[in-house]
Amino acid sequence: MGVTVDGTIGLRNPQFSFRRLGLLLRREAALSWRGAAIAAASVAGFVLIVSLLSAAGGSRAPVYDGFFSLILFLGGWITASLVFRELRQTAQGIAYLTLPGSALEKVLSKLLVSAVGYAVGVTVLYTAVSVLSEGIDRLVVGSGHPLFDPLAVPVLEQLAIFVVTQSMFFLGSLWFRRSAFVKTWLAIIVYWIAFMVLAGIVARVLSAGLPWQGFSFQFGPSFQLNGSMQQQAFLDRIHPFVLAGKVLFWAALAPVCWVTSWLRLREAEA
Repeated sequence: MGVTVDGTIGLRNPQFSFRRLGLLLRREAALSWRGAAIAAASVAGFVLIVSLLSAAGGSRAPVYDGFFSLILFLGGWITASLVFRELRQTAQGIAYLTLPGSALEKVLSKLLVSAVGYAVGVTVLYTAVSVLSEGIDRLVVGSGHPLFDPLAVPVLEQLAIFVVTQSMFFLGSLWFRRSAFVKTWLAIIVYWIAFMVLAGIVARVLSAGLPWQGFSFQFGPSFQLNGSMQQQAFLDRIHPFVLAGKVLFWAALAPVCWVTSWLRLREAEA
C-alpha cells in the first residue's frame, strides 16, 4: 500500500486518487459557481440594507450574528440536501454514476463542497460583507454596529455544529428520491420525539421520586442539565447518559451519516 506516481493510493483496485478527486472538485465548482454567486449577492444585498436601516433607526445592537446563524444552518442544510439531486434525473444520473472516480471520491468531493467549502465560504463572505456594511453605515449615518467576529467562540461553535448536523441532510440527499430537505426534517423530528420519550422514561426511573422543579436544560454544544443542590443525586446519576449523548453527537453522528452515504452511492453504482 502506498502513493503511486499519479496520486493514487493503493496497489490493487485503487479506490482513491487525489487527481480524480481534484477533477471532481473542479466539476463541482464549474457547475455551482453561478448559483453560488447569485446567492452570495442576494445575501450581501440583504445584509447591507438591513444593517443600514438599523443604523439609520438608531440601533447599535449587534445585527450580524443572527443573520449568520440563519444563513449558515438553513442555507447549508438546503445545500447539503441538494448535492446529489442529479442522481434523480435519469440522463444526468447515469452520466454522474459513470464519471471516472470511485464512490468514495464522489462522496468526498460533495462533502468537501457542501460542508467545508460552504462553512468557510459563508464565513469569509459574511465577514467581508459586515466590514463593507459598517463602512457604508458610518459613511452615510455616522454610526454602526459591532463588527462580525468570525473567530468568536459562539461562531466557532456554530461552525462545528453545522459540520455535524449537515451530515444528516447530506445523507438525506442520497436516501430520498424527492423533497430530500423536507423528508430529512420529518425524519429528524420523528427520531427526536422518540429520543425525548426514551430520555423522559430513563430520567423518570433515575429520579426515584426526586422533585422535578428547578431543573433547566441547555441544548447545544454543552448539553447541560442544571438543578438545585437537593437534586444533585439525580444529576450524578444522569451524568453518564449526558456524556454518552455528547460522544454520540460529536464523534458518531457525522461519521455514521457519511459512511452510510458512501455505501448508498456504492449501491446506486452497482
